[in-house]
Amino acid sequence: MRFASAKERAAFAVEQADAVSGILADEWEDQYDAIGGHTDFYLHTLGQYLEHFNGRQVTYVGQPSAGIEGPEAAGTPDAMDALRAALGVSSDAGVGDAVQASLGDAGTLDGAIDYSTPEFLGVRTADGLYRFFGRNHFGSVVWMSAHLFVDGVDAAAREAQLKAWLDGVYATEQSRVEPS
Repeated sequence: MRFASAKERAAFAVEQADAVSGILADEWEDQYDAIGGHTDFYLHTLGQYLEHFNGRQVTYVGQPSAGIEGPEAAGTPDAMDALRAALGVSSDAGVGDAVQASLGDAGTLDGAIDYSTPEFLGVRTADGLYRFFGRNHFGSVVWMSAHLFVDGVDAAAREAQLKAWLDGVYATEQSRVEPS
């Protein structure tokens, strides 16, 4: 796996180390469950890198160990259901099912599900891996990250675009109504 810069390599390493760090606090049972699920997702993602993107430079989009966090409303029990609905993914969709959805100013997500559990969703496109983490199941909020294998990606700009889209997924119906 090649990274465009040392910063991207470090960001990936920090994200993955945090995911499997085993730091357990007050609600350790939830955290323990999250660590196991996240580790499985992480290992699957590594396999996807090797199988589909080996040797290509990657741009990581998201903050190290935090990805792109959803708003407070992304912490409800049904937050992953709302995310799946925004992506046009049914609750019974599985690996191999097509995904085509608008990500607002970040463009169109056009790919296939490569990983799916109630807590995690992975979508592989021709040029990237989009990862959705249902941390709402573990006392936090839904967040996402993207690993993009195309040249010229402005990671900060793409992060802002994806953050705006993710926030919009959880916006109230009232705020979605256009003023007349």
